Amino acid sequence: MQTDGRQVVAVQRVDLDLEEGGAARELAYADNRTSEIDLDWDVEQLLADLEGDVDLGGLFRDDELEAIIGQAIEGTPPAPEPQMDKAAELQEKWQVGPGDIWRAGRHFIICGDCRDPGVWARLLKAAGVDKVNGVFTSPPYAEQRKELYGGVPVAEYVDWWEAVQANVCANLADGGSFFVNIKPHCEDGQRVLYVFDLVLAMVRQWGWRFVEEYIWKHQGYPGVLKYRFKNQFEPIYQFSINPAPVKPSNVPQPLGEGHYKKVKEKKDGTGDRYLMEKGASSHSGMGNMFYYHELEYARPGNVVEIGLGDVGTSAGAAPFPTALPSFFVKAFSDPSDIWLDPFLGSGTTVAAAHNEKRRGLGIELLERYVAVSLQRLADMGLEPHMVDG
Repeated sequence: MQTDGRQVVAVQRVDLDLEEGGAARELAYADNRTSEIDLDWDVEQLLADLEGDVDLGGLFRDDELEAIIGQAIEGTPPAPEPQMDKAAELQEKWQVGPGDIWRAGRHFIICGDCRDPGVWARLLKAAGVDKVNGVFTSPPYAEQRKELYGGVPVAEYVDWWEAVQANVCANLADGGSFFVNIKPHCEDGQRVLYVFDLVLAMVRQWGWRFVEEYIWKHQGYPGVLKYRFKNQFEPIYQFSINPAPVKPSNVPQPLGEGHYKKVKEKKDGTGDRYLMEKGASSHSGMGNMFYYHELEYARPGNVVEIGLGDVGTSAGAAPFPTALPSFFVKAFSDPSDIWLDPFLGSGTTVAAAHNEKRRGLGIELLERYVAVSLQRLADMGLEPHMVDG
């Protein structure tokens, strides 16, 4: 591939002049193989070099080459499901302790309290990161998961959340977004209101922008409820400090009913005019001059339909499907950007970041859930190990 007139062999942190072949290319590959990050190789160039005069046999194992080329052809494999039912067993294996920092590839996880600014500082320092580009999380709900996290009373939830949002605010890059998946539970057949108090506090007390409320639509859990129908959606609230541009081309949707293309018609003496084909999408203009924008793909809406898959119904760390954070990771960042989950649980956000060629950071209070995340990343071939920090 060509980038600014130079040929490169990878798309992350690689800036190589490879005008010469043979030994020069081999040296370039060797230099990048010593990188401390996982590189996303330009597979087209890699295949060309394999067929040419570049000897890569001493740099890549056969299984590595197969994995690189196979993933490009077949697509990114799904992240392994979290082994929540084996949390105690996995803790025995990994022996996670409070304050430990673990590295898996270019991803980092710390066992600690996300309400503590010192935990954030240690994690980001170990990862060599100044700010993160996005935060996606599902925090413990009020009065829920008491046996694990102690439970936060409804009346105290906003005060408890203040330290969480302060740490996110202090460590979020310009243009970054903070996504929070939280829905009020029910008491006596009605929804409690603390989530709405939280949204109001984010804006009125702490100065966040309330960008959007997304609806995560899913099939719902089976069961019979006395006062209402089963829950088939959950809100995901998006906050930012500064405007956070969306990247719709990263999450294109197929054109369907209700999406239209412009048709240009030349009219004698009047220049070009744009007519509607099968009706019109949104248009803009002044007076009788309208411009209909040609659509190659549809922009996603704020209803995200993703099935629950096999996340289970554990009373523990409430896992969500990998496709959920993946959508927001792609829609609001670029490859190599950094995403963090302050309530990491089973590690889904980090797994999603890895699948989407971003870096993932996580904070989790419970040692056994850090162990679940480490095993999940190990199953993805990332070989976790503890680091100083």
